[in-house]
Amino acid sequence: FLDPVNPIELNIPDYFDVVKNPMDISTMEKKLTDGKYGRLTPGQDPSLTSPISKMLYGPFYDDLMLIFDNAMLYNPKGDWIHNDAKTLKGLAAKKVQTMAVKAEHNLGLDAGAGSRSRSRNQSVYVEVDSDEDMYEYESDYDDDFTDIGQRRGK
Repeated sequence: FLDPVNPIELNIPDYFDVVKNPMDISTMEKKLTDGKYGRLTPGQDPSLTSPISKMLYGPFYDDLMLIFDNAMLYNPKGDWIHNDAKTLKGLAAKKVQTMAVKAEHNLGLDAGAGSRSRSRNQSVYVEVDSDEDMYEYESDYDDDFTDIGQRRGK
């Protein structure tokens, strides 16, 4: 996920026949550095009303999800890469949503009106009738710590 897929090095010569729009984290980093994600784009989902949601759920979000979609497209269901990509896609979507809600809250914006919010019981990364989303992850609380071992007051 970090670097562009090298079909020759990985011995997968048909990769670009299957994946028409490759994406990886280093390409996203370059686009971010070059200011490609720094503007609100026209034609976005009209339900996204806050600038924060428009930024997070625009081209940046699309490219991030494309990384995982490509891995799932190329690798068959049941393959560890497909499975890991599916899991990471859900976790990334959850993290973006958490960031949007926190940022909108900090700015006094109505998070429900502008973000891609979901009901508390509905997961963005597993099937609705699954019990997998009952687990919390340590990374869900990364922003709650300022220094190692010191909790920020709420």
